[in-house]
Amino acid sequence: LLLILGGFAFGHMFFVYSSVVSASREAARWGAAVGEAPSALPRYQDCASIRAVSDSRLTV
Repeated sequence: LLLILGGFAFGHMFFVYSSVVSASREAARWGAAVGEAPSALPRYQDCASIRAVSDSRLTV
């Protein structure tokens, strides 16, 4: 029983890790993209939009 629960915990940990990595990569891609953000700042300076992109990709 303990091994089964440990397997579930490890699977959940791996899922959370991959979700966080995916969200951070997507936010970095959005920040590095050429063009202006909706707030007329360069995308790499628009922290609120980068955070919004990261939060929208995070499904934990």
